[in-house]
Amino acid sequence: MQKLYNEFRNVQKNASIAKTETQKQMEKQFESKLNNIFDIAHNDALSLTTNEESKQFLILQRKGRIGSLGSVDRKLTQKEELKRKQATKIEDQRNRQKNAIAELLGT
Repeated sequence: MQKLYNEFRNVQKNASIAKTETQKQMEKQFESKLNNIFDIAHNDALSLTTNEESKQFLILQRKGRIGSLGSVDRKLTQKEELKRKQATKIEDQRNRQKNAIAELLGT
């Protein structure tokens, strides 16, 4: 475990520098090692599983994260904020138009 941690620190030290091919290879090799260590499924899990949904789940787990919920929520929040601002802007324009019409009719 100590050896793995030291390897992680070496990869991490060079991560802040511009990514060279060597650095990219080191990161991929380290990521592959971690995936192998934490893959707790049976070696023949795909062939042993008969449920198609379970097979798909295992395949997706082995591919890694496709997306993250946090960014989806932020995107949704940004869209909702933009809609709210647009609605406020439209309402302000309507109020100004109503006031302008009232002034014209009142004079």
